[in-house]
Amino acid sequence: MSEVKTAQELLGVPLEKGMYEEARGQNVPFSEFIHNLALDKGTITPDDKFHAFERLLKAFDIRVSGPTAHTVNSFYKVEESPVLFPEWINRQVKIGMLIGKNTAHMEDLVSTEFSIDSNVYKDISLDPVTQATRMKRVAEYAEFPGFKITHKEKAITIRKIGQALDISYEVLRRIKIPLVAQHLQMVGLHLAADMATEAIRVAINGDGNMNPAITTAVATPGTLLFADLIDWTLEFDPHDSSLWIMSKALIGKCLRMEEFHKAGMGSTFPRTGEWITPFGNVMKRHTAVTAGHILGCDQDFGLEKITEAGSELTESTYRSALQTWRRNG
Repeated sequence: MSEVKTAQELLGVPLEKGMYEEARGQNVPFSEFIHNLALDKGTITPDDKFHAFERLLKAFDIRVSGPTAHTVNSFYKVEESPVLFPEWINRQVKIGMLIGKNTAHMEDLVSTEFSIDSNVYKDISLDPVTQATRMKRVAEYAEFPGFKITHKEKAITIRKIGQALDISYEVLRRIKIPLVAQHLQMVGLHLAADMATEAIRVAINGDGNMNPAITTAVATPGTLLFADLIDWTLEFDPHDSSLWIMSKALIGKCLRMEEFHKAGMGSTFPRTGEWITPFGNVMKRHTAVTAGHILGCDQDFGLEKITEAGSELTESTYRSALQTWRRNG
């Protein structure tokens, strides 16, 4: 067994339960919070290979991977180590949320994100471009034509999105950490799919302020041709689409289009598994886009992601792990 050090000895920072609240107040993950504290203390540098969180796992002799990995009970063998367990859960869930390079994620549709101190948000909007708003020469003392930025009519209520994981500590503590990590990553995978579904719903239907996506029909109902894709791409003017989200069936149809193969794009997929990028667009799949439809997006002008401050994963996982700590501490 390796020598077990305290956080104070390793980083110059004692680990305490209250640090989660402090991290929440700064709107940063717990691991980033302790890393920044260690940087301030000078016990680690920006060039260090290992993050403060990984260094603490090693210091407490908690082996989270490999053939000699420990059971979850290792998080509870010294006084400070239980503080790491909630953040470890968060990190595994977040790893799972990034699984699937060809699957659409909420982040693919988001161009702006920030947190607020409320669960209600009123967005702003810019008047649409018309002939009256275009730049033009005016007489002396006359006003220039201009745009108007106003609040949208309807406020948006932030809704909670999450999943519950029910498992007793008596079961959990005897399971090897990599196996628990794998299951937590699966939870993250499904959570990300649900969050993407919500983002796609807003992108298609709007946020309640009469702003749904513009729909363009193919020339022949039920048939998607190369010419339809060209015409649809041109409809984005003055924007340029960069992302297409669609069903697996439509992706298969695009991958088989003869025109893309003639352009040399189709040769990559059989060799590497990399999908084509029609007209420079990244293609991704998601079941939330109904069959026969493609959702196109200019990712520079996508959705806003609004988060209520301190309402992310840390809160629930810390509460869950703290209950276990109290029960066994």
